[in-house]
Amino acid sequence: MRFIKICAGVFALASILISVSYMLRQSGPKGTAEFVEALEDAPINSVIRLSDYISFQASEVCLLTPYQYRIPPKNSQHASEINEKIRKVRLGSDDALWNVVLWKTGKIEVIELTRYLSSEIKSKDFGEVEHRLFSRVTFLQKPCSDFSSAAFIKFKSDDQTFLAFGGVINEIQGRLPA
Repeated sequence: MRFIKICAGVFALASILISVSYMLRQSGPKGTAEFVEALEDAPINSVIRLSDYISFQASEVCLLTPYQYRIPPKNSQHASEINEKIRKVRLGSDDALWNVVLWKTGKIEVIELTRYLSSEIKSKDFGEVEHRLFSRVTFLQKPCSDFSSAAFIKFKSDDQTFLAFGGVINEIQGRLPA
């Protein structure tokens, strides 16, 4: 009987710790929840700019793929400074976890995106959708972008919905062509 009570106590403590961990991992700069909701709710062929939702006025934004814990120097002129801050922050590690790192001198904020969104994140091999996607937007797909142009584009290919991250340089108003 005592063993059952101990097991129940350990299980309850583990549940509380997991809940607290989940809440901490859901934190991020002001506007994070609205941004994640916008990614989910945005129509196909639309642009979702981080600056429309996130209040943290970052200089640069980088997208880290699952199990990526550093930004290669070729992707950002501030890579060493950003990587130093990333080392001090405990990034989540999971097959389904992408980290959006927002950086301004001396500080970073992290938004965790799960692959279990209704859209997969695609970072390369756009194939046949590229012309359709980029006909109304000058979009540079890259792992890091300045905050003012950092955006996701939501599109559909082979009956699957994707998000692509990069920088929007020029955009014709309205949704992208279907």
